[in-house]
Amino acid sequence: MLKSLIKKSIFIIILILIFSNLLISAPAQLRVSGTNIVRASDNCQWRLVGVNICGLEWDSTGMGPPNGSGGNMSQSVSYAISNWKSNCVRIPLNQDFWFGYRGANQTTYRSIVDNIVSTASNLNAYVELDLHWSGTGSWGTATGQQNMFDNNATQFWQDVATRYANNPAVIYNIYNEPHDVSWSVWRNGGSAGSFQTPGHQSIVNTIRGTGANNIIVAGGLGWAWDMTGIASNALTDTGSGYGIAYEAHIYDNKGGSTMQDKINLWNSNVTVAVTAGYCVIIGEFGPTTDGGQDNSGCTPFESELINWINGNNPRSYRYSAMGWCWHTQATPRLISDWNFNPTSCHGTQVRNWLAAVPTPNCGGQSGTATFTPSRTRTRTPTASRTSTITPTPTRTSTPTVSRTVTVTNTRTPTPTYTRTPSSTYSSTATRTNTPAATNTWTGTATRTVTATLTRTNTQVITSTFTMTRTGTPTYSRTNTPYYSATQTPTGTQPTATITFTSTQVESATRTATQTSTLTNTLTETPSFTQTATTSATSTSVWTGTWTRTNTPTITSTRTVTGTSTATRTATTSYIWTSTPTLTQTASSSQQPTLALTPTYTETPVMTSTQTTNQKPAISDVVIYPNPYNSKTENLKIKFYITQASNNIKIRIFTTGYRLIKQIIFADKIYNPGTIILNIESKNLNNLANGIYHIIIYAINSDGEESRSKPEEFILLK
Repeated sequence: MLKSLIKKSIFIIILILIFSNLLISAPAQLRVSGTNIVRASDNCQWRLVGVNICGLEWDSTGMGPPNGSGGNMSQSVSYAISNWKSNCVRIPLNQDFWFGYRGANQTTYRSIVDNIVSTASNLNAYVELDLHWSGTGSWGTATGQQNMFDNNATQFWQDVATRYANNPAVIYNIYNEPHDVSWSVWRNGGSAGSFQTPGHQSIVNTIRGTGANNIIVAGGLGWAWDMTGIASNALTDTGSGYGIAYEAHIYDNKGGSTMQDKINLWNSNVTVAVTAGYCVIIGEFGPTTDGGQDNSGCTPFESELINWINGNNPRSYRYSAMGWCWHTQATPRLISDWNFNPTSCHGTQVRNWLAAVPTPNCGGQSGTATFTPSRTRTRTPTASRTSTITPTPTRTSTPTVSRTVTVTNTRTPTPTYTRTPSSTYSSTATRTNTPAATNTWTGTATRTVTATLTRTNTQVITSTFTMTRTGTPTYSRTNTPYYSATQTPTGTQPTATITFTSTQVESATRTATQTSTLTNTLTETPSFTQTATTSATSTSVWTGTWTRTNTPTITSTRTVTGTSTATRTATTSYIWTSTPTLTQTASSSQQPTLALTPTYTETPVMTSTQTTNQKPAISDVVIYPNPYNSKTENLKIKFYITQASNNIKIRIFTTGYRLIKQIIFADKIYNPGTIILNIESKNLNNLANGIYHIIIYAINSDGEESRSKPEEFILLK
């Protein structure tokens, strides 16, 4: 019994030792030494290679399998390290989400980041935490990439640095892509246009003030492309810090008409900092940012760039580097789906490159170290969930259905006479119905028409006929007239039945009086039903406005006795049948002259009641002025919305649909109809010249979101 108890005790102690070692297991502590990253314990040279796993900058629930938004980012991290052989992943962050602004759950957001760090650390890999989206001086404004970080970034880095202080797996990237400020402002702070920035040196001091000695990374100017000012504006670290590296981003849109021109620019803009003695990381790289190589053949650009990264440069310098982006839509894309299949060009080349990069030959346990943080902290992440939601970014278009209405009139008169009226019009009507809507329309039109006909040997028949329609139809008519009209409605049209009966009896001289009353009732759900009844003259209700006046003249020079029947059918979801019956009796041996001047006036009265449970639909978007100069005036966006909204977002994307700016209008209820938003130029001053896409998002009171089609605008300063 005693022996058994001892054995069990020894087994439990061994298990405790194993699991306690796992809890504090981490990759080797690294530091910056001159132009290189080395292992702190023995100065063995280290090279960080991997991918950007994006999503947390624009979606507070993260992006990953199985369906994108709200997916498991730790699964992406694990696959990128274990299967693609990354030893570092770069994670873009949003300072608003970190503190629970703009609808984010602060606890959930931080737990996602904690899980990413622990996943990478347990796999002996590193995580670069990148402040990707900062604000413009107030909380809730981190909706895109500003030209610099604002003062709230100080609080962000104080909190993040404290949370991961001296965790050897974590590297701090102060800000993603600074641009359009001077090197002095970049380093020491000052005006960044519409807001103040504390500058990079201040953030270094903030991080070190928490006791965190982690490696710090700072991106160069020109969207992290211009490293020419690093030597004269280098940041100062403390004696205990593990050093500062500088970061460049390289894409195939940085200039150069030939491949050699591009290589020369890489050397003059990036390698120049290495030559000056500073450590440089390529934090993002890829082909065209519009995703062109995701869907077409590869170009020499990326293979040449990877060769250059691997040491084929004037310094024979092997850069640490991370490809953009581990996402199915954010271009250039590394993966084509959430099963992590690589895209045919960019993804395949990066995966093959990572597999071929040799592991640092430093001996020991593959870089595994045991560390004791300066603060004792036990983290128990709770953000484990399974969700199925729509991936972001998503583009949705409201379909427009077009139908052609063909109306054919067939008239068979008994008398022998010729009518040759000629009238031309074209009609276009557009109606848009969004599915899942229930619309109820009730229309009542009442009209009384009195016609008086006097006829002698030369008889004149006058009839009044008015239709209100936008357009000009074309029809021609002889003894068997033919009528043609074209409409392009959108949606489901009503069904209407009209019965028309007209009887005229005439002698040599007589007077005929006609009276008609018409009541139409129309119900739309969104299919329409229209019923009309008339005894002499027909009236129809249309959801458009059109006007037609026909003045045919009919001349006959003999006795006319006969009956004519005309049938008109519209071949859309309208069913319109009119059956007029005309009886004429005249006693004359000569050929009379008949003049017919119809003038038909239709004035429907409609009462509508609309009930809907649909999402707000956005259409008729107009951006002006376009091209736009942010230095001279504000940008206006005009659009039509079908339902009230209490939150409208304007999101601005690059041509590769990379989100760089979001502007929120939530100051009031926006009622259905035409809306004009005024975007102040200060929100756009930080954007570079170029072509951008704007998508409008609207959220109704039920939290349902709809969006417009992408609209292009050009920014010229």
